[in-house]
Amino acid sequence: MGIPPMSAGSNQSQIPGVTKPPRRPLSPAAKKYLLVGGLAVVVVALAAVAVTAIISHKSRPKTPAAQGPPAQKIPSPTVIVTPDNGSTGKGRHSTYELPSVSSAISASAALPAPPVEAVGVSAVAASSGTSADSARSAAAPEQPSSEAAGLAKQADDKVTAGEAVAARTLYTQALAAHPGAQQRAEIVAKLVELCDKTLLGKELSTGDTAAEMYEVKSGDRLAIAAKRYLIPFELVKRVNGLSSDSLQVGQKLKMIHGPFSVRVYKGDHRLELLLGDVVVKTFPVAIGSENKTPAGLYPIMKKVTNPRFDPTPSEHGLESKAGGAADNPIGTRWIDIGNHLGIHGTSDPSSIGQSVSFGCIRLKNEDVEQLYDFLVAGASKVEIVD
Repeated sequence: MGIPPMSAGSNQSQIPGVTKPPRRPLSPAAKKYLLVGGLAVVVVALAAVAVTAIISHKSRPKTPAAQGPPAQKIPSPTVIVTPDNGSTGKGRHSTYELPSVSSAISASAALPAPPVEAVGVSAVAASSGTSADSARSAAAPEQPSSEAAGLAKQADDKVTAGEAVAARTLYTQALAAHPGAQQRAEIVAKLVELCDKTLLGKELSTGDTAAEMYEVKSGDRLAIAAKRYLIPFELVKRVNGLSSDSLQVGQKLKMIHGPFSVRVYKGDHRLELLLGDVVVKTFPVAIGSENKTPAGLYPIMKKVTNPRFDPTPSEHGLESKAGGAADNPIGTRWIDIGNHLGIHGTSDPSSIGQSVSFGCIRLKNEDVEQLYDFLVAGASKVEIVD
């Protein structure tokens, strides 16, 4: 049977004998579902792309970044602990904080400060000129030094020529040239004698920058004037021969530029008073038995005239004594160096030169009274060396 021809305008895709149903438009709900589904597909696709990129990035080999030198670390303050040594004057356990060794570190090339050696009590910035190195250099060998002998001879010649300041410098250099024990004692004796006549004399030596003449002004007080030079007013009176604290406007006073400091040689039972590196005075001392006087650099905390003595439980058999009493075991002066350790006088002068104390440094009363007049609490230092 033949297929009839299609009429114009008829549907070319219509199959003979089949009637195609008419299209119905989508409802609003259906359109909404199609839109949401399409967006979901897009979101999933974008997430897949992102995950793929992340995995690809992490799987790449890393190129190390350029690294500079590690930042330098300034060491923190060191805490040094002093053992309870039962010293005369009531030894106790105590700690002191040691300031940082270097005050400034260069940002371009800084090295950490070396560790500080703990030697009994806190070390304090030694502006007074005392140091462990200089103390060790003063430890006298057995044999005399030809260099020290030559410098001492030059100093003797300067003394003869009346050049006190130059002689003082040469004697000090001779002491730094490692003289023998006897040689050192002789040089120290000459230097102390020279200082007594010049530095501690009323007149100002030519060219001496260690002191100056001060003219009293209106409103000046002796203690305040002395404080400007970091010396006690008692020293001003000693040097200038003053019998009272009264001052007159226009009066000339010799003022030494302080502070003074102390170095104690335990092995020699000897104390030296220093101005910078110059030995000004020397005294025999007693120290602690059984190494109870610890080596180290100590601050002078306070000073007491005619101190009262109250024994600690470790000081068996001793009784409290009033200040100024003739049998007061710490004598007429107390120079506190922290941790209840001190430099003081004695009621037993025969003990000087021995290791018999509970840890303190003991002098004859007349010697500690001299020493007392040179030292300033908060400025002077005490160095104890083995």
